[in-house]
Parts: sequence; C-alpha cells; structure tokens
Amino acid sequence: MSSVEAEKWIRQYLKKERASMQIESLSMQGRLLPDRQEAEKLEADLRKIETNPFRSIEVKHFLIAPPTSSSRIFLAKVVLDDGSNDIVRYFSLSAKNNIFDFFWVNEQAQWMWYFSL
Repeated sequence: MSSVEAEKWIRQYLKKERASMQIESLSMQGRLLPDRQEAEKLEADLRKIETNPFRSIEVKHFLIAPPTSSSRIFLAKVVLDDGSNDIVRYFSLSAKNNIFDFFWVNEQAQWMWYFSL
C-alpha cells in the first residue's frame, strides 16, 4: 500500500471520527441537529482534515495477522501538525477480503508498529 492511498483512507476515518463526535455531543444534549455555529465549525473542521498536510506518513505491513482476517493488514504511522506541536497516531488498514479495494481503518496502539515491516 502506498502512503498516498493510506493517507486517503486515514483522512476519511478522521472525518468520520469528527462527525461522530458531533453526533455524540448533540445526543448528550438531547438534540438532533446542530445550530448554525456548530454546523459551520464542523464544516471547517472537516475541511481542515481534508486539506492540512500530514507532516509525515509511513506505511508498513503488519507481521501477525489474526486468524479470521486477511493477510493484507497495514500499519501507518502518521505525524499530524496541530499548530503548536506534532501528534503521532497509529492506524491499521485492513481488508476483510483480498478482492475488494476498500479498507477498514482503526486507530491502534504504538506497540503494533514494532511488529510491522
């Protein structure tokens, strides 16, 4: 998997994560829809996720595939710039079937990075 392809999938994951946070916040407040200001902030946050460049992205193949999964499990180490300092996050990208060209992205612990080539 190329870093460009991994970046695309990770950005989609980050946007979904941000939108889910908004939905959870509204649900806790007992509302279904955001007000105008909240909607504009969400839109700006999603745009920022899409356009802000990653400081770096490195992709490796995970060595130990769980018995029920595909052998196509990749780990990505992403360095994000939040303005004041760098944030390092680790993501797994895996396909449940080798035929499909889409991936399930999940955030992972740093230790998994050490079991990747």
